[in-house]
Amino acid sequence: MRKSRPILFSAEGNMKNLRIVLLVFAILIQLCLFKTFQQANAQVYEQWVTKYNGLGIGVDYAQSLAIDRNGNAYVTGHSYVNGINSDYATIKYDSAGVEQWFARYNGPANYLCDIAKSLAVDADGNVYVTGYSEGSGTDADYATIKYAPTGIEQWVARYNGPGNGPDQAYSLAVDLDGNVYVTGASIGSSTGWDYTTIKYDSAGIEQWVATYNGPGNGSDQANSLAVDPSGNVFITGRSDGSGASNDLATIKYGIDGSELWVARYSSPVLGCDVPSSLYIDVDGNVYVTAASGGIETGLDYVTIKYDPRGFELWVVRYNGPENGDDCSTSLDVDSDGSVYVTGFSEGSGTDWDYATIKYDPNGIEQWEARYNGLGNSLDLAYSLAVDGDGSVYVTGLSEGNGTYYDYATVKYDNNGFELWVARFNGPGNFDDGAQSLAVSAEGNVYVTGYSDGSGTNYDYATIKYTQIYNPYFAIDLIPFSVPIQIPASGGSFEYYLFAANNIGDPSAADMWIDAILPSGSGHDLLLGPVSVNLNPGTTSWHRTQTVPGTAPSGQYQYIAHIGFYPYLTWDCDFLEFVKLDTGGVSLLDDFNNVNECFDILSAEETPALPEIYEVLGAYPNPFNPATALSYKLPNACIVNLLVYDVSGRLVTELVNGWRDAGTHEVTFDGSNLVSGIYIYNLTAGDYKASGKMVLMK
Repeated sequence: MRKSRPILFSAEGNMKNLRIVLLVFAILIQLCLFKTFQQANAQVYEQWVTKYNGLGIGVDYAQSLAIDRNGNAYVTGHSYVNGINSDYATIKYDSAGVEQWFARYNGPANYLCDIAKSLAVDADGNVYVTGYSEGSGTDADYATIKYAPTGIEQWVARYNGPGNGPDQAYSLAVDLDGNVYVTGASIGSSTGWDYTTIKYDSAGIEQWVATYNGPGNGSDQANSLAVDPSGNVFITGRSDGSGASNDLATIKYGIDGSELWVARYSSPVLGCDVPSSLYIDVDGNVYVTAASGGIETGLDYVTIKYDPRGFELWVVRYNGPENGDDCSTSLDVDSDGSVYVTGFSEGSGTDWDYATIKYDPNGIEQWEARYNGLGNSLDLAYSLAVDGDGSVYVTGLSEGNGTYYDYATVKYDNNGFELWVARFNGPGNFDDGAQSLAVSAEGNVYVTGYSDGSGTNYDYATIKYTQIYNPYFAIDLIPFSVPIQIPASGGSFEYYLFAANNIGDPSAADMWIDAILPSGSGHDLLLGPVSVNLNPGTTSWHRTQTVPGTAPSGQYQYIAHIGFYPYLTWDCDFLEFVKLDTGGVSLLDDFNNVNECFDILSAEETPALPEIYEVLGAYPNPFNPATALSYKLPNACIVNLLVYDVSGRLVTELVNGWRDAGTHEVTFDGSNLVSGIYIYNLTAGDYKASGKMVLMK
């Protein structure tokens, strides 16, 4: 977790004395390394990636994911048979990513479209799936399935509405007694699309059906459902209102299916309110979020809290920095009642960005965090989860740099500070889009969606990320003076950058600095990435950052990272500065980071280790599927070169024996390994060195 530090120095006092104090401080850091390292960030590792390519070379599109208390992962979606017709396709993986069972469902129409939309797992490991499936002469029907923990189909419940037209289920929930609830939209006999919510008992027997036809007698489509511990059912969706409005309509049903209340919300302008997510807290309060038309602001996020009786407690709207379209897609609430919303929002020159917001229990915005991906283009967040510590996880699709769309999963701490970003580019080097995310009690992060394969079209791609505490590296920013205030015409500030290495041997690392602008959007890198050789202990650099007059006024976060760019952040720290809207005489024209030089490594070499030995590291790195490890020996000696995975398991022994003096190279082949981080460990006589390699398939 990011370190939170008090301000250590004031603007008063002699600068010379201040620099002496800073140098003394650097020495003290070395004496207190262990304490510092205890505060270091968790790093995220891709523990496994598993893909599913269905029958033939068709589209396989994962839509929904759930995990159980044992770390098993369950995924459902639809899988095309011949490019035209699709089936439900549901898979269970164990905590190591090994497939346990697989089930396909082909409806009675045989080889027409069967589309799974939602999945849940109960405490006993039973799995429930719903969606819509072509019937025999009934168009699409709700189709809800229960599977045993072994993957054996227990029952299928189908629903054909009174209009004998398309009926499409979108959301599912299971209560503690194994009752199953589904909702969606169904064609009525003369009412168009209606909300249609169904309760089944644990044996799949229909208990009740509740429909809702809005005041516009037009299109009413529910898309999210939740059940409270008493068996009350809550639904939200979009519903035609009177006139031209399309409203957000939220309903509470009793345990017998009786309608208890309906709460409708209309946007400030007649237009479209498109809900995306609903949550019920332990007190029975209801939270919904939607994309909602604003007055000259395009679509905005709208988030609403209702009390258990359906009375509106608060409404908050969010209009992004470009005054364009902002569409919320997912919502979660923590144990303190704080509300977290994500989606995508038009940025300033960045196209759509992830935009994640935290509100306190009273609906007051606490922070906004924006993510603009490597391609400075389309970034669409679709799923959000909050863990027990209040950390926030968001995933979706993000345009890469030459990789089209990638999965991009972002973790923020409870203050909205970005802790890490994990990106995934599939083997087809084309479109990859994450759709669903879950976080275990242990902090493991699971993501699923679709990924372009190598000659296999879109496949399911499910990833497990492990967050591992890293006691080895730390980075600190110490400003020369505070507060830092930059005149309107531009200026600069000075700081010390400290990087600590506690491995005991010299080690390579990347460092880079970026910033969050006053608007909440990110800025391109202000420094680096620079690859440096860190000797054991703490290394410091005196740096100066210029800020141009063209930079917008307001408060900035200036963020330093250490890790393996752009894949891993081992630690990060930040300082804040304010760009004033008045003052100054000279107009600087760009951001520049200058002063004391780094020992920058070229792309072809890694740092010189102890003078009489040298490890040249792995090249290429990242790699797929093989990389070359090179090292130099000034004297003949016994060499042992081992490769481990991030859990410490020995993967392979590359060298074990006598080697002559000179330069040596050995190949590490990862063809049969999963994507992730691998550690090489070289011992040559008394000399030891280690490094990291990234396998990206």
